[in-house]
Amino acid sequence: MKAIFAILIFGLVFAIPLSFAGSCPAGASDCFLCGGGGIPCAKSDSCAGGTIEGSDTRVACACTQGKPCVCYCPYADYGLVKDQLKPSDDKCAGCLYGCSSDRSVCISAMAEDIGAPDGPAEITAIDGELLVSKDGSTWARATTGMRVDFGYMLKTGTNSKMTLRLDDGSKIFMDPDTALNMKLLEPKSYSSMDVVIELVKGFLFSDVTDRHGTRFEVDTSVSVTGVKGTQFSVSYDPAAGRSVTKAYEGNVSVRSSSGTAELNPAQMVATTQAGNGAVTKFDPSDDDTPFSNGCGGAAIILALVFTGMLFRRD
Repeated sequence: MKAIFAILIFGLVFAIPLSFAGSCPAGASDCFLCGGGGIPCAKSDSCAGGTIEGSDTRVACACTQGKPCVCYCPYADYGLVKDQLKPSDDKCAGCLYGCSSDRSVCISAMAEDIGAPDGPAEITAIDGELLVSKDGSTWARATTGMRVDFGYMLKTGTNSKMTLRLDDGSKIFMDPDTALNMKLLEPKSYSSMDVVIELVKGFLFSDVTDRHGTRFEVDTSVSVTGVKGTQFSVSYDPAAGRSVTKAYEGNVSVRSSSGTAELNPAQMVATTQAGNGAVTKFDPSDDDTPFSNGCGGAAIILALVFTGMLFRRD
């Protein structure tokens, strides 16, 4: 049955003229534009042909009289029964390139339209969906190799991860459902820069190179984490107003309303509006970091620490 249905849809795409593109079929009372300028579909008729804007993919819309109209498109965003959505519920209505996977962000640009070719940070890996914006209103799906600058905002989708490499060699790893703002990316030399990142929500792990007099900070609404070259993580839950900072290598300072907490390797602190809690120990091998691999996580962390000690002796 699935094969027969696919053949029928394929036939519709190529057999029906393109005269419906851009306007409702005669007698139609309820049109659904697919892909922001593709093929309208109405309960009183059926239509096919045309392409999704920005791609070569054709669209087929099956519209049986008296039944809900369904459009078959390459993005899950458009696989909708329109009559099941209230206009106020369809946040993707009018979006040029569809919506984010959770349907919370309208995609209105391509990555090349908003990238910063000379930006001091490069997106080197994306697993899943990563959204990027330079003004908070125009969003695009980021691509590997895209460069960003200060003022840019990044969001990972559900079950998505991202790696960002700064020109000074530092790396930032974003977990799923994480949002951050690049508040400051100011190169001081070829191999150093001032970096301030605002963690809006979620979790990030940072592998920071020696600062050479420059700063590297991760801010939340309750804490400011500063380092001079280390590996650390910060998680932030805006609903609870709570951040957790962990040090894996080197020394980490966490400033809050109650003062500053100094962390050594394998130490952590939770922070709220009331300030820092008690500094406690944790086992790095229990954490899933970019440098851990099951039971070998502790060995990798220790190797990194030992290597760092050797270089410092020189």
